[in-house]
Amino acid sequence: MFFYCKMCGGELEVNQDATVGQCQYCGTKQTIPKTDNEKIMNLFNRANHYRMKNDFDNAMNSYENILNEDSKNAEAYWGLCLCRYGIEYVKDPLTEKMIPTCHRTQLESIIEDEDFISACENADSVARSTYEQEAKHIDKIQKKILQISSKEEDYDVFICYKEADNMGERTPDSVIGQDIYDALTEKGIRVFFARISLEDKVGTAYEPYIFAALQSAPIMITIGTKPEYMEAVWVKNEWSRFLAMMKKDSKKTIIPVYKFMNPYDMPEGFARIQAVNMEKIGAMQDLVHGIEKILGKDKNRIVEKVVRVDENANSASKYAPLLERAWIFLEDKNWNKAREYVERVLDMNPKCGEAYLIKMLAGMSLNNRNALKNWSHPLDGYDEYKKIMKYGDDELKNELMQYNKIIVDRQRKKEQELNEKRMREERELYERKKREEEERKARLEKKRQEIYAKYDDTIQSNRKKAQDLENEKHEIVEKIIALNANKIQISDRKKELEKQYNEVAGIYNSAMKKIETKKDRREGVGDIISLGIWGITALAGLVLGIAVPVIYFPNNSSGIAVISFLLLSLIVGVVGGFLLSMRFGDIKFFFGDYSQAKEKVKKKYPVVVEYQNICEEEENITKEIDDLKKSEQQYNTNIKGYLQAVTSAQNSIKKQIAALK
Repeated sequence: MFFYCKMCGGELEVNQDATVGQCQYCGTKQTIPKTDNEKIMNLFNRANHYRMKNDFDNAMNSYENILNEDSKNAEAYWGLCLCRYGIEYVKDPLTEKMIPTCHRTQLESIIEDEDFISACENADSVARSTYEQEAKHIDKIQKKILQISSKEEDYDVFICYKEADNMGERTPDSVIGQDIYDALTEKGIRVFFARISLEDKVGTAYEPYIFAALQSAPIMITIGTKPEYMEAVWVKNEWSRFLAMMKKDSKKTIIPVYKFMNPYDMPEGFARIQAVNMEKIGAMQDLVHGIEKILGKDKNRIVEKVVRVDENANSASKYAPLLERAWIFLEDKNWNKAREYVERVLDMNPKCGEAYLIKMLAGMSLNNRNALKNWSHPLDGYDEYKKIMKYGDDELKNELMQYNKIIVDRQRKKEQELNEKRMREERELYERKKREEEERKARLEKKRQEIYAKYDDTIQSNRKKAQDLENEKHEIVEKIIALNANKIQISDRKKELEKQYNEVAGIYNSAMKKIETKKDRREGVGDIISLGIWGITALAGLVLGIAVPVIYFPNNSSGIAVISFLLLSLIVGVVGGFLLSMRFGDIKFFFGDYSQAKEKVKKKYPVVVEYQNICEEEENITKEIDDLKKSEQQYNTNIKGYLQAVTSAQNSIKKQIAALK
């Protein structure tokens, strides 16, 4: 049964009894599920897959399904805890260890989380110690995030959108978000828009600033031009967190806006929320007006305007000459005097917008307000500008907002051009590296295949030979087993006959010895008889060969005829004598068949015969078993040799592939 590492995704082999293990790929010590249920193990792997993709909501669903199956599963409670705090494990470039990062900061400490407490309650001592150690580490990270976020200013609106598509190009959602941002900031509304709000945070973790904005903003605007953009991991991470905050804070409001898509394709979380169609004429004005109404900005602006008018009416005559002198000093580029006079004005009226304008111009070393449009930095970063937005009249505020918009647009255009150039260069670099990497991998793969092909025949051939020998050895082993079984039966029978055999063996052997002695003695007599018969027959043939020609052919007894007949008679006599000696020289002819005598003895003592046959058979079986065992040893030696050849080839493959890396 396999489980996947929570940090790197590597495959872990899970011991059923263990609750803590170490990944062989990233080296991280971690808790592992204690279960033999394949369904639960698959749910764990699915949840782990979602969590590593930062899809924390789907991961939580899988962990909850596990708890429906096993309500005391400590690892499932720990998984819910990780998802609630948006924990992702990344490699530390210095130590190369997997460390947690937090993408869903909560105000509550992870140590006080209910799921963390449940995980510890249901875990064994080893797993509990690991949970507590990891929770302390996460708690430290969370406190750092809260410390940073506490220093951030509050926002009125949080814009949630997808910045770039899969090709790295800017999305229509980002463009719509930019328009909404511009429209709201012109109304003095403080907006969190990642493209702008985080542009000076490059190289740092974004979570503290995102969390601060989510916490402080009473309104979230979610933008969607495609369903998949709204379901993108980081987009969903933001709006799902805001929806969770809405359940605890009734003052928070979420406004989905859409364009180029069907509103019914929006995520299920927006099913009961009224959405704004940005394709309709006047949608932007309606959206801004609605937000102002929610924030109560119209009322505040009217009250502030009335107060300012009253104040100006009563005190303008008192500090008008001072303002005029300050403008003159400003035109003369006498910055210190200009600042001195506006400070005197502000002592008389701390809410004089015009005085803050002169003070800001003097600080910038600008001698007229028209020069503001060419200033290098946005005006909204200056305290004097903020005071003007708060205390200045509408005409002054609109004028400065226009200047600020010109500066921001110019800066944004320049930054956009730089960003586009950088993105093009990065994309080209990425494509080049990707192409080089693909080519490198292709070369490596080709070399790997060549290495495998080089040794494949050797490996397959030796494996087949080893398998064939293994099959043959198996047959030998089966024969040995069968022979041993037969030998046991024979030995048992031998033991049964041994007593009877010992009683008659002496008599039997004595009788057989007597028969053999008689046989040896009479075989000598038979040899003499055979030799005599052969000699007599040969002599008779010789005499006959001489006498017949003389008696019957006295007149024609030529030398040639006599010699010829003599030789013929001699040959016939010798052959005939040999045949007669073979027949009559056999002891069976004169003394009878000794085998019959032996058979009679054997029939008289069958126990001896059976015992001797058993002994002979036992000896033959033992010899056959010994021969088969020698064959088995030889087979083992040969099989080992073939398998060593396979191992050697595999080691060669590993070394050559390792050398490629």
